Amino acid sequence: MIWCLRFGISLFTNVILNVILDIVMKTININELQSKISQVIKSVKKGEDFEVIRYSKPVAVVLSSQKYEKMLAEINELKGSCRKCVDEFKRINTKKQKFRKEV
Repeated sequence: MIWCLRFGISLFTNVILNVILDIVMKTININELQSKISQVIKSVKKGEDFEVIRYSKPVAVVLSSQKYEKMLAEINELKGSCRKCVDEFKRINTKKQKFRKEV
């Protein structure tokens, strides 16, 4: 899990919440998915998303490649901003250590 020092929130959780808010998923049992895979793929191409359930537990998500690519781009963007936060924190910490040595 990635934590942003500047905002104090989990960026990974933030991305997941955004995805959940952007996507209203239908639930489908794995057996139903096997028998209706063509229909499901057509629905996914139209913008619908599915959560695949096996033994009453979610095991997979079926979504369009465009939405998947968008999620990856958002995660990579957040990783970059988090890296900036970490670098800033290290810079501040180095300054504090130098100040303590001088005092």
